Formats: sequence, C-alpha cells, structure tokens
Amino acid sequence: MANIFMGHFGIVLDELLKHISIDTVLVENKPANKEVKRRCHKSNIRCFLVNHYEDILNIAKDVEYIDLCIVASFGIILKQSFINKCRYIVNFHPGDVDICRGKHPLPAAILNSHKTMGVTVHLINSEKIDFGPILAKYLVPIDYTRSYKYNENKLIEAMRPLTSMLMKDYLNYGRFIAYDWDNTNSTYYKPLDKKTLGKLMNSDSLTCCL
Repeated sequence: MANIFMGHFGIVLDELLKHISIDTVLVENKPANKEVKRRCHKSNIRCFLVNHYEDILNIAKDVEYIDLCIVASFGIILKQSFINKCRYIVNFHPGDVDICRGKHPLPAAILNSHKTMGVTVHLINSEKIDFGPILAKYLVPIDYTRSYKYNENKLIEAMRPLTSMLMKDYLNYGRFIAYDWDNTNSTYYKPLDKKTLGKLMNSDSLTCCL
C-alpha cells in the first residue's frame, strides 16, 4: 500500500505531510516544478520526473495497491490502467467544475468574464476530465482590479484548509464522502496558447485582458 502525490502545488503537499506519509512524488519535467523537488529532497521523499503517461506506469509497476493518489496541478491524463490500482484518486482542480473544466480554469474564467473563481476537489474514477464525484468546493469573487497573480495566490492558499479538512475526515472515518453532480451541462474550455496565457499571467490588472 502506498500514498502518491502528483503535481506542483507544493502547498497541498506540505499540508498532506502533516497528516499522512507520502511515499512517492511525481512531477512533470518542467522548470515550474523545482520547488516541489526541493520539498521532496528536504523530506527525503522519492521524486520522479515524468514526461508521458507511460512513465507513470513504469514507476508504479511494482506497486500492487495505492491507497491515496493526490493530484494537484498535473497535466498528464490518468488512464484506467493506473486508476484501477488506486483506492482513491483525489484531484485539486483550480476551477469551478460546473462552469470551468479544463487545463486552464482560472485564465478561462477571467477571459470569459466569470464573476467567481474556485477550487473543486473531486475524485478521479474514469478517464473523463474533471468529471468525478465532488468532495469539496471553494468559490470566491474574481477581483478584476487586481493582478492575475493576486487572484491565483488567493485560490492556491485556499487549498491549504481544504486539504486539512479532507484529510482529517479521511483519517477519522477511513473514507471520503463525495456527491455526484450533473456534469451534462458543465463547460469545458480548451487549453490556451502561450501568448494569451503570458499576457494574462503578467498583468497588473485583469481589466486590461478583457
């Protein structure tokens, strides 16, 4: 039995380590993941760089059963061959899945003039993107007078208490309590191009990008 973390939201990893042990961390082979690699080195946790789904299978091939797999900003889609190894796969999606599914939920919410941004924590039980039963959701208004980074940091910081709450419940009850939702009318946004993302993420005020 093992616990695995995937992604570069170090704030989630830090909070997880207060409650459970993490055996292995997987991060995409990108410069943005250097902070998570540093955390792993400090805590003596195995950390692997991955480029493709096959890399995940190779790393997990000798693990018969995974109790918890926590996903927080990981771009490689998990397939059924890995999903079947896990008791629970918990995904931290930095968006409201009812109206903003996809790879870049906060940028998509801003560019489509949504009033709110959010974090949805849900289970992954199939290969469908952002479709699983919901464990928790956090919504807050987007402040269009402030920078992208300000709004993003507000969302990321919200993941700390969400992680703590979910892990306390899991340790107390030995399971997660989730609810199914009607995803038939949810909106999926395609990944944005680098130029659009760069302009948005470097903005001092979101009003300039609308």
